[in-house]
Amino acid sequence: MASFFEQALLRLKEQLQLQADKEVASVLGLSPTAFNDRKKRDAFPEDKLLALSVKRPELKLDVTYILTGERVSDRDRDALER
Repeated sequence: MASFFEQALLRLKEQLQLQADKEVASVLGLSPTAFNDRKKRDAFPEDKLLALSVKRPELKLDVTYILTGERVSDRDRDALER
């Protein structure tokens, strides 16, 4: 079974339409080494993901989906953004 980090990473790659870990690391503002260290510790950079979603709203990242695998409906998302 894939780790939490690996599952969240796959969903983030899907949302960003990226394939390489180093591309994801760059988007999150991490060096490839720091990213790999977190991967080894199964410590997904939730803080970096949240910062990215605020800084780059045009990406329309579904943070809940990335972190949990559960999709938030558009209506629920609108309510959360208020």
